[in-house]
Amino acid sequence: MDTAMIVASSARSKRKVDRMCKSVTSKLAAAFLTVLVGALTVETPVSAQSADKSAAIDAEADEVLRGMATYLKGLKGFTVRFDSDLEVLTHDSEKLQFSSSGTVALERPGKLHATRRGGVIDAEFTYDGKSLTIHDRGYKLYAQYEVPGSIDDALDTARDVTGFQFAGADLLYGDVYPGLNLEVRSAKYIGVVMVNGIEAHHLAYRAKEIDWQLWVQT
Repeated sequence: MDTAMIVASSARSKRKVDRMCKSVTSKLAAAFLTVLVGALTVETPVSAQSADKSAAIDAEADEVLRGMATYLKGLKGFTVRFDSDLEVLTHDSEKLQFSSSGTVALERPGKLHATRRGGVIDAEFTYDGKSLTIHDRGYKLYAQYEVPGSIDDALDTARDVTGFQFAGADLLYGDVYPGLNLEVRSAKYIGVVMVNGIEAHHLAYRAKEIDWQLWVQT
């Protein structure tokens, strides 16, 4: 099952991390801001929704999302190769696109390795069940944190230490369904489309502060 173009905030509780370096982590945040599998992030205001949340959630969209979450939850490990396009709007209203590629290798419960490389980025994220290491060759930065536990703990720590949402990381949690449904106001099932020659369900979600789309192989 292939998934693509996803931006969501995880619903995990935040943890305090003893060792912090603001000057380092702010740069690491910019370095690792990425969306898995060729995503384009567009943040837009969300209009007022009906008080009846269930009425705004398409049952077919929720069924597809639940099915994908169950499938991912049952995997002991997987690898992903991705292309990422990050579009930035400048103060002059000019749109600039920054492209990069990377890999993700995951083995539950405690092994994760991710890379992202492009014209302005060459970074690596490693977790071994005991420590989390973030290495940015471009900025010549290296940071390591003690994080005993699981991949979920490592992802939470990466977010809390750097102060950013590791976009796409919600697909790496043990159970992705709660995080993807955080502050969701509406969900629509658009239909079946073709993505890179693969037939997929197209879902469109609106959350409190972001709109995001998801393609799930049929």
